[in-house]
Amino acid sequence: KAYITAMKSDLKNMVSAAEASFSDFNSYASYVAPQGSAGVSLTFTGSATGWSATATHASSTKTCTIGVGTSVPSGQAEGEPVCQ
Repeated sequence: KAYITAMKSDLKNMVSAAEASFSDFNSYASYVAPQGSAGVSLTFTGSATGWSATATHASSTKTCTIGVGTSVPSGQAEGEPVCQ
């Protein structure tokens, strides 16, 4: 359970950082995913109007996803991580 908490926390932290980047560049396209917590790997895909990201943990089979703007995964709330 701690692995999922770490993945969700890293994704939520990415929301703030990506929004700060968007305010500087008016796009998410140039933002690069930060390094995750211990064992967490983050990926980021951005465009001018939205972004999505995934988090995985070396000790878990679960994957967490998040999205903002035009890149929110189907069935998810904007800016809220979902793990499956």
